[in-house]
Amino acid sequence: MVKGMIYAIIPTYNRKDMLRNCLNCLKMQDYRKFKAIVIDDGSKDGTSEMLKKEFKKVDVIKGDGNLWWAGAINEGIKKVLKICGNDDYVLLLNDDLIFGKDYMDKLIESAKRFPNALIGSVVICKDKNIIFDGGMRRNWTAPKWVMNFGKPLSAFPKRHYENVNTLTGRGVLIPINVFQKIGLYDTIHFKQGGDIEFPARARLHGYNLVVCYNLIVRCNSDATFATNDKKIYKLNQLKDYFFNIKSNYNIKYRFWYAYKTSRTLFHAITYFIWDMARTSLNFLRKLRF
Repeated sequence: MVKGMIYAIIPTYNRKDMLRNCLNCLKMQDYRKFKAIVIDDGSKDGTSEMLKKEFKKVDVIKGDGNLWWAGAINEGIKKVLKICGNDDYVLLLNDDLIFGKDYMDKLIESAKRFPNALIGSVVICKDKNIIFDGGMRRNWTAPKWVMNFGKPLSAFPKRHYENVNTLTGRGVLIPINVFQKIGLYDTIHFKQGGDIEFPARARLHGYNLVVCYNLIVRCNSDATFATNDKKIYKLNQLKDYFFNIKSNYNIKYRFWYAYKTSRTLFHAITYFIWDMARTSLNFLRKLRF
């Protein structure tokens, strides 16, 4: 029997309208045993005023613009750890996600079905029935394998799920005991990108990772996936590709992911070499002079 509180943690920065849509989805939930916590990392677009006026019951933590994703999430978790019970959960939500009014109910159903697990959601964009992210698996030869990409969601039964070896931050339910056991998100090595490292680390500590196909979130694709993964690159973009804080291909992130989520040093080195070969080839094949 799942009886805990769900603490929904939402980091945001200058995306007032998207945040409003996300919070309105929470406001409409049939399941009411939850608390929303927004970490506003120095927004200057009126986010603070909007929250005070329209969402007075939402707890707000303010940052100075230097928290980034992992730091903002950790501030929310620290607050939760001071007030939570042992049966409670953290739900990670990006501010550009929207979902149905039965989303929390389905989270509770999934928590009953998969105890001792971190549970992810299926991400859809643009077309309401086409899967953008049905879960991720990573291995030596395929550093990122997005499952069931481009397939219709209707092709899968409602109780379908996938076992994965990492998760993102887009609709992930995490038992509070995970943080009590393995700590918080790694802000030293990951300002961005720490969302996939933490679940993989949890998996090494014996937790299961699953994506449930009855948990569906829709995202603003232009906002969520506006990374440096372009169709064409110029040579002067090489530095940003490998070293920019916001880059998915940042060498530092790639190295520390390999090191912290591998069981042996040999595995970490092998994974990192394959990963860098793949990301370098991605740049080279899109390079135009």
